[in-house]
Amino acid sequence: MINRVLFSCDIPFKADVDKSVYFSHNGLGTVLNENCKVGKNTTILQHVTIGGNMGKKRMIDDVLRSAPIIGENVICGVGAKILGPVKIGDNSKIGAGSVVLSDIPDNSIAVGIPARVINSK
Repeated sequence: MINRVLFSCDIPFKADVDKSVYFSHNGLGTVLNENCKVGKNTTILQHVTIGGNMGKKRMIDDVLRSAPIIGENVICGVGAKILGPVKIGDNSKIGAGSVVLSDIPDNSIAVGIPARVINSK
């Protein structure tokens, strides 16, 4: 509740967020689903939403998930929306304003609405 009042963000204590995750501008406008997982050294810029998609669930890494899994060393651009049970691969970048509704492989750049991979190493 303090985060919501001071920084206008909603980051639940149940969310699995690594200690090394960097929230730009103190997480201004950021909303995370309590069931999401965010990996090491990830950067989340302002106004990013990492949430569910109307109750959709699927198996990811042998666990039934309803919220995104963000890999390690990922950059989530300003205003990006990552929705549903999707997996964002390690070392990937999500462009500003993108809406991610499907998995993004490792070492990729994804942009657009809906997001599509434009570069993959």
